[in-house]
Amino acid sequence: MLIEERHDIEKDLPLVSVIIPCYNHAHFLSTAIKSVLNQSYKNIEVIVVDDGSTDNTKQVTEVFSTVKYIYQKDAGLSASRNKGIKESKGAYLLFLDADDWLYSDAIAINIRHFSNNSELAFVSGSYDNADGKGSITNEYKVIVNNNHYCRLLDYNYIGMIATVLFSRWIFNEFCFDTKLKGCEDHDIYLKVARKYPVLHHTEKIAVYRRHSNNMSSNNGMMVH
Repeated sequence: MLIEERHDIEKDLPLVSVIIPCYNHAHFLSTAIKSVLNQSYKNIEVIVVDDGSTDNTKQVTEVFSTVKYIYQKDAGLSASRNKGIKESKGAYLLFLDADDWLYSDAIAINIRHFSNNSELAFVSGSYDNADGKGSITNEYKVIVNNNHYCRLLDYNYIGMIATVLFSRWIFNEFCFDTKLKGCEDHDIYLKVARKYPVLHHTEKIAVYRRHSNNMSSNNGMMVH
């Protein structure tokens, strides 16, 4: 295929916005950004929302000329994601935490599921867990074929937000709750799945890096 023809095809693909909130995770950020830029699906914009970091988050981001950098003063994870939504242009949105990364076909896989059902509000998949150094430790895979809202009431079977590709239109109605200091992803899954069709599959999308600074490691906060 000629380069010009491939470029025209890529322009016809829907734009996917990848929003990366970052708070003092500059030492992980480069890996996250590279995993987006190396996607097999090419019509992507990348937005890093720096939530008042005191490290070199800005300098790390500036290495990547195509990545949009936004700074806000320590407003929290939900506010960072909401800010990214407002600044993005994509027909689909993906939220990648700065300490995690995507597999190279992640976006292509979820776009394929959307192409089979354009009415879906979001599509989610499975992921691998890794330790703080990035070594894969185990996989997380759950089969859910129906009753998604009821299953989400039982527990957050999605687990990792980077496995989720959202249709942009849901954010005309919903946003991340800035009053929540944890489980804000589970909250929005519930709100959306209660009202609109969603889909879950078991194809691998991303890697969840587990380390001592993960919000999810604070069990008391997450339960509250």
